[in-house]
Amino acid sequence: MPDKRVRLFRVFRVFRGLNSYSIDKRWLKTGLLLIIMPFAGISFMYAQSPAPADGAAREAFQQLRIYQVMVAAFIDGDSSRNFDAGYGPSHHHGDLKGVIRALPYIKSLGMNAVWLTPIFDSSGGGSDDPRLDATGYFPRNYFRIDPR
Repeated sequence: MPDKRVRLFRVFRVFRGLNSYSIDKRWLKTGLLLIIMPFAGISFMYAQSPAPADGAAREAFQQLRIYQVMVAAFIDGDSSRNFDAGYGPSHHHGDLKGVIRALPYIKSLGMNAVWLTPIFDSSGGGSDDPRLDATGYFPRNYFRIDPR
């Protein structure tokens, strides 16, 4: 049973289907970030790194607004390059052209940086597995962008 003394003050809430998460604003003052995801029945906490001591570096850091993109599942910018993930219906038609096309929208959200999931040439299982590694975290070649 939750502690009745704890109240949630939402900085923002994101909905995607049945999923949502929120951040408790009071934790931001402590240097910790508490994230609550009721759809999964979990909450977890991140410890933030100390802010840079230099005023200019600190200001730049505090102004950073990062939008994370999972390229393979983002926006289809070139349908001629689409591929099947190899395990059921595929929604992995995103590509770098789609990311580039979305940059004005991302900027309109107030973001000033984009964090891409890895875009290296990668595979699903072994090196001969034709399935997609949708995350990009299993690279075959760090010096080649995934052509799919």
